[in-house]
Amino acid sequence: MFKKWGSWILSIALIVSISGSAVLAGSDTSDNVTFIESEEKILTPQADELDNEALFEAYAESAFEEGKLPSAIEIDDTSRSGANRSGNALKGIDANIYNFLAGKIVSVANGDITNTEFTMRLSDMGHKLKYTAPELGFAGEFPVDGSHILPQKDLFRVQEKLTGNIPLVLNALMADYPYEMYWYDITAGLSYSTLGFSYRYDNDLGDYIFFLTDKDYTFSFPVAGDFSASGEERTFQMGAISTKLKNSISNANAIVSKYKSASDYDKLKGYKNEVGNLNVYNKPASQGQYSYRYGNPWQLIWVFDGDTSTNVVCEGYAKAYQYLCDRTTFSDSRIYCSSVSGLVASAGSGGGHMWNIVHMGDGKNYLVDATWCDTEYSSGPTNDYFMRGYAKSENITTTDEYGVDFTTIRYSIKVGNSYTYYEFDSRSVYNYTLNGILKLSSTDFDPSSSIAPPQDLVISGLSAASAGKNKVKLTWTAVSGADGYLVYGQKNKKYGYVGMTTKGTSFTDTKALSDDYNYYWVFPYYLDANSNMHAGKCTKYVYAKGICAPVASLKATSVKGGVKLTWNASTDAEGYLIYGIVDGKPYGYVGMTTKGTTFTDNTASSTQYNYYWVYPYFKDGSGNMITGLPGKYIYGRALA
Repeated sequence: MFKKWGSWILSIALIVSISGSAVLAGSDTSDNVTFIESEEKILTPQADELDNEALFEAYAESAFEEGKLPSAIEIDDTSRSGANRSGNALKGIDANIYNFLAGKIVSVANGDITNTEFTMRLSDMGHKLKYTAPELGFAGEFPVDGSHILPQKDLFRVQEKLTGNIPLVLNALMADYPYEMYWYDITAGLSYSTLGFSYRYDNDLGDYIFFLTDKDYTFSFPVAGDFSASGEERTFQMGAISTKLKNSISNANAIVSKYKSASDYDKLKGYKNEVGNLNVYNKPASQGQYSYRYGNPWQLIWVFDGDTSTNVVCEGYAKAYQYLCDRTTFSDSRIYCSSVSGLVASAGSGGGHMWNIVHMGDGKNYLVDATWCDTEYSSGPTNDYFMRGYAKSENITTTDEYGVDFTTIRYSIKVGNSYTYYEFDSRSVYNYTLNGILKLSSTDFDPSSSIAPPQDLVISGLSAASAGKNKVKLTWTAVSGADGYLVYGQKNKKYGYVGMTTKGTSFTDTKALSDDYNYYWVFPYYLDANSNMHAGKCTKYVYAKGICAPVASLKATSVKGGVKLTWNASTDAEGYLIYGIVDGKPYGYVGMTTKGTTFTDNTASSTQYNYYWVYPYFKDGSGNMITGLPGKYIYGRALA
């Protein structure tokens, strides 16, 4: 009946290679350098473990249209907006890896690339080539003895810090990209490279310094057999399945259209019934009688394909129900659906399971289990597991696969005179604690209840300005009722989360492109009674490059034999280029300075005005000069 899998268990296959030492030439404050090689790790769930929302999506039928953002990640799709993304909890290196891999995953789903081994450089991760122990958060924590060789446990701590928390990144990707990862075979496991580094003790610092190995680091996502090319892993090719995908999409969209004029509650109820009517629980697949370890019986493609011989397990039910909700424009924009996983038990039997939680406009969350409501599974048509609150709840502390204690919730749903127990696994706890989706209502949903309408928050006065090296500053007008603001952007044609703020009406993106325009949207949000975020609207975008801002207070003073220019420094400028129209000659280069904010043009005319523009600049990692904007011009004449 059930897939026999429990909490999100990631077993790590680890190969460690530590070489000998080498003397750092020319260093009289340091000891020998020890090298730690890059390693390969594999994140593998238990054999039958099912991921949380990984399925196909409408990318099969050209998800990208010219001038239109990918529909699967548009902010106005409330259930998948920045307010509800697991990726929002990631910071620093983890956030950079998340954003990089998200772009690759969408490209695979869209058919733009076929190889699912993705490589990142240190610069992609946002790394420097050298860190001190204090910079990594380990100030004074490592032992100092005559050998200056760190214990294995400390080396692992450093390597984990440098590599990032890849299990959390993967969890967030699977939660935030429920359709785009339909091709990913989680049972084979994600393999990735940890960061190699060397280290030495520095006497002047009184602590250790770590040097990163600048190379390609790889993340390999295996492909489920149903979608792989010739049955090979780590390659992706749509092949003959594309027709079935399109048919499934068309059939699913027809269901959404069928309920277009229904009330929000009737939509939710109708979708539950439609999913059950289209499917018979796939017992052979749940019992391991499927040719691949993971594939269509766990995906919603077999729910909507119109083929009575193809059926799914509980994961397919949950994904299909969420898909219909995600494609729906509810009258109350606060409604959204999530898929969660864990354990379920009733009448002494149970096991691993996946179900849905629906967030309603009253700010409360309700359980929907389309599998257990299915007439083919239950004794007859039932709403026993539809829009339910809990009768009892208890917090349970258990230990995950890393030996870390975490607290989960066990809810008891009363059905007749008995109870059905639902318990979230660690993956659901880690993914959804941020947006409060795991907190169920203590009462069932009452469709006759009156719910206050949502607040209509709309951003205005949005502007963007270059603010320095790889920096763009956004400003906007305060929105009444907003508790904060979410910033989304598009860089290199990839749209995604940039950041958020609760402390004013400005935000500086410190990872902006300097050689191309960055496009931004800012969405106000408010928190409901359960601290769930609800995003408002952004009706326009703004754009700017991450270059130096124009110099301010540019002045020209007549001096003997020339014109002296002065200005205020521009943030991050490494120098200034001066262009002008001098002595009646055509506009052109006049000179430059890297030693301050003054420049004297000794070629200036004393008989006619000379016109000047000052361009701040910095150099990128390749040594290319990136110039900022010049701002206002100034003019003056030399003293004879």
